[in-house]
Amino acid sequence: MLTRLLSLLDGGQKQSWLKLLKSDLETIAVLFLLALGFATVVAVFTPEPSINLDATRSEQVDS
Repeated sequence: MLTRLLSLLDGGQKQSWLKLLKSDLETIAVLFLLALGFATVVAVFTPEPSINLDATRSEQVDS
């Protein structure tokens, strides 16, 4: 990608460079939204620890 960007800069094609930058920003935005969706699904479907585990941990700390 860097060589493509440099060749666009050398050619003086500012319009193409802006299109390339815009497509990169759109790609980053889509990847961010996918990561956010994945994190949301993981947070929703991750089971909460049971109360018994918390009680066992507190008893171990006290002793």
